Amino acid sequence: MGAGGSAPRWPPPRGRRGSRWQSSQGQAPLERVLGGEVGNFFADLHRGHGVDVRTGVGVGSFEGSSELEAVRLSDGNRIECDFAVVGVGVMPRTDLAERAGLDVQNGIRVDERLEASVPGIFAAGDVANARHPIFGPIRIEHWANALNQGPAAARNMLGAEHPYDRVPYFFSDQYDLGLEYSGFASGADRVVFRGDLESREFIAFWLSDGRVAAGMNVNTWGVSEAIQSLVRGQLEVDVEHLTNPAFPLEDLGTERPTRGRPKRSAREFLRQGPTFSKRFAAARFGRADKTPASELGPGEARVLQMDGQKAACYRDDSGDLHAVSAVCTHMGCLIDWSDADKTWDCPCHGSRFDSDGRVIQGPAKKPLEEVHVAATEKAAATTRESA
Repeated sequence: MGAGGSAPRWPPPRGRRGSRWQSSQGQAPLERVLGGEVGNFFADLHRGHGVDVRTGVGVGSFEGSSELEAVRLSDGNRIECDFAVVGVGVMPRTDLAERAGLDVQNGIRVDERLEASVPGIFAAGDVANARHPIFGPIRIEHWANALNQGPAAARNMLGAEHPYDRVPYFFSDQYDLGLEYSGFASGADRVVFRGDLESREFIAFWLSDGRVAAGMNVNTWGVSEAIQSLVRGQLEVDVEHLTNPAFPLEDLGTERPTRGRPKRSAREFLRQGPTFSKRFAAARFGRADKTPASELGPGEARVLQMDGQKAACYRDDSGDLHAVSAVCTHMGCLIDWSDADKTWDCPCHGSRFDSDGRVIQGPAKKPLEEVHVAATEKAAATTRESA
């Protein structure tokens, strides 16, 4: 029951084609997030795998004496079953917040720093209706949002004053189809496609006033970073170029610096999104750092060139050196160090690893490989005080 992010991912039991049904009060699966046109694509996907998809109808009741025997739909139809998955989302629990005098509207209203209407009180996760710098107030029911907002709220409790501006992201695998969604399409006035829906390899873009509000890549990989750049940049895009697979996605929504163009502020440059700035930096500073690992001080992390490979090296506060491969195990992107969270993060798809390479957050499933470090490299750097 339900057609949001969780219920549609349950496959039919092996060898029992047609044994699964799915009901939704909307007119298509994932309609609230993706809209009717893309939602119907997923309805056809599930029907093609033997699922009886019922739309525009809810669940009236469960029937059975000691165990589940059937489900009665709101239209009166009765479906016999012995197992049911209820994936219908949650209602934010705001009783305590209301008694504390906080502003409550579809969750606890918080600003860009995740601080509530009463100073000194913060909220994160499913219960937080947070004011996003791009999308305005949004409340997201997804584990990645809770995972990332918690540390952000904690840093701001300590006085960091950092807005929470991550582009909303989720991924899903349904049968032989994988997807990644970046952005927030609510209020979008148009959806366009890059690629062929029938081949099940495409990118859908939701546009609002000519700007990309969200993008979803389906069985098309290595493009999530470029999509998030378009969302962050909020620049008008040429739809013909956007929908043309022959036109490089990385070249959309960015303004290249030219000799005749006056210098602009760093803020304006960064608003073009990370894709352009990273490609620009890679072209200028493509060689890896050749600093010996032994020179890393406590609390310092860098991607270093070691024995012909890029190694993600971090020396903890005790002076111990941790070295793992700097290549994400999901799609091969180069990872970056997050000093605030003490993690190695993939800027492409959002995977996160601890200092020893263990996976903290997907979509990566495999840990980073350990890199052998010579004893002389493991030695802690001499501190300035003792030098």
